[in-house]
Amino acid sequence: MIINATAEVLLVDDEQLNLDIISEYLSAVNCNITTAENGQDAWELLSNSPDKFDVVLLDRMMPVMGGMELLSKIKSSEQLHDIPVILQSARGAQNEIEEGMAEGAYYYIVKPFTKVIIIETVKTAIRHSLSFREYRSLKQGNEEGKLEQQEFSFRTFSDVREIAPYITMKFGLPKSIIIGLVELMFNAIEHGNCELGYQLKSDLLAKGLWEEEITDRLEQEEYQSRVGTLKVELVENNRRVTITDQGKGFDWSQYIEFDHRRMLDNHGRGIALANAVSFKKIEYQDGGRTVIAYID
Repeated sequence: MIINATAEVLLVDDEQLNLDIISEYLSAVNCNITTAENGQDAWELLSNSPDKFDVVLLDRMMPVMGGMELLSKIKSSEQLHDIPVILQSARGAQNEIEEGMAEGAYYYIVKPFTKVIIIETVKTAIRHSLSFREYRSLKQGNEEGKLEQQEFSFRTFSDVREIAPYITMKFGLPKSIIIGLVELMFNAIEHGNCELGYQLKSDLLAKGLWEEEITDRLEQEEYQSRVGTLKVELVENNRRVTITDQGKGFDWSQYIEFDHRRMLDNHGRGIALANAVSFKKIEYQDGGRTVIAYID
């Protein structure tokens, strides 16, 4: 497994002060940082070393080559397409966010950003990128052959990080499915089985205690026996995965779509990301304890 590897992050911004600030923020993250002052310089770095970078964080408005043009080039490249891109901008209107997401950005940060938002967004992008790495490693290992098993259980974040790339590879699903699986299973653990509320998670992230809290709850008597299940169904015209947890449910309706009103929050975009990037649509049932994600 390579999911705990040190990530390579490319920061692209024409303001040196922003590069310095973000680099300092990311000193708390397990990553190496390379910087570029415009999209053209970043494109040369990416083109010369297409296998190097795990995450690209770029400013939208830059001279020489702007962030949207660079994003388009990355997503048009077969070698670079899978790299998660974080777009940062002072332009935070709903249509501008949707434009960035439509162009291929998986994450959109609205300025002025906070340290917590930068750290957590980059950590999420790294989580997805390293899952892609694990997928490629499995493919190169020639672990072929269809699975007969179609139902899987998970309890911890480590379980999720192993399951998502494995079943994506084994069932021949589109690679983008990995992101959605990770986000929906993480949600089933934290907001489902561990019953972590939105505001509490915000507070824990601000203090750097989120994963510690989840680890603690998983060992508490109230939660330790709870597991999530993931079922894969590949019937023609009804290809889907169903994820179920054993919690009390949650109000999922406000998280299905990206909402510019939450862009300054330090979390709350995972379900919308799964819905926009990975699946044709997702729908929750049973008060939020079950989510059905349609593949195509």
